Amino acid sequence: MPLSETVLVICGLLPVAMVAAGLCRNLPVPYTVLLVVIGLVLGELDNVWPTLAFLHDFQLRPDLVFFVFLPALIFESGYNLNASKVMTKREVVAFVEAKRRARVPRRARPYSPRSAARSRLPRTTR
Repeated sequence: MPLSETVLVICGLLPVAMVAAGLCRNLPVPYTVLLVVIGLVLGELDNVWPTLAFLHDFQLRPDLVFFVFLPALIFESGYNLNASKVMTKREVVAFVEAKRRARVPRRARPYSPRSAARSRLPRTTR
């Protein structure tokens, strides 16, 4: 499927996702579960209704997912993050970070100019 058709299909499915978001506010069902159910229904409808036959051939390319959808999802989740809930779990966050740092060897950590400058400075004795 060419890129132009992929963009057209995505633009057609966005209103479906917006309607699902509106329905989700009134139903006791998580948004992602509702999207999966809608996807299953649309998948079955493309067998019955010939107008939706293009959905059968639709495939998202991995580069489109990683460069278009993933940054938008990460931004949205960070934007809607409840910081007060995260701060109540400081101990858990500190434990996970300490565990991550313990697994990564010192030389494999990302380069930072500040740490490099500190290592070149002569040590002063008191």
